Amino acid sequence: MARAVSASGDGITVVFSSHLVADLERTCGYLILLAAAQVRIAGPAHALLAGSASFTSLDDLVVSYLREGPR
Repeated sequence: MARAVSASGDGITVVFSSHLVADLERTCGYLILLAAAQVRIAGPAHALLAGSASFTSLDDLVVSYLREGPR
C-alpha cells in the first residue's frame, strides 16, 4: 500500500477499494461512495467532512448516508 500512496503523489491515479472508511480517510485525497451501482458521494475527503457539521469522521458520514440518505 505504501508504494500505491507514493505513486499517487507522482500524479498517478490509484484506485483503492475498501470497506474500512478510516483507512480511506488516511490515504485518499478523493473519495467516491458507490451504493447500488450508483455514485452516492464524491469529492475531496476533507470537503466531504467539512460540508457536514453533524459528523466528526467520514466513517460516521458514510454510515449515516447509507442508512438514511443525504442530510
